[in-house]
Amino acid sequence: MPSKMLSRLAAMLPINVRGMWIGTFHGLCNRLLRAHHRDAGLPSTFQILDSADQLSAIRRLLKRGRS
Repeated sequence: MPSKMLSRLAAMLPINVRGMWIGTFHGLCNRLLRAHHRDAGLPSTFQILDSADQLSAIRRLLKRGRS
């Protein structure tokens, strides 16, 4: 997806867009968190879970609690 965004921006702007951080809001935030995980208080191996992953993690934790 970023390559499509990059080519669209390159066609619209009179400046060189190479080297710019181009992406979705979520993609750019992920990139910033990866670069500054210590400042955010996160381990370097942190994961961002989508809704399905969150539900799966909660179900696993609930099963462990019953055992």
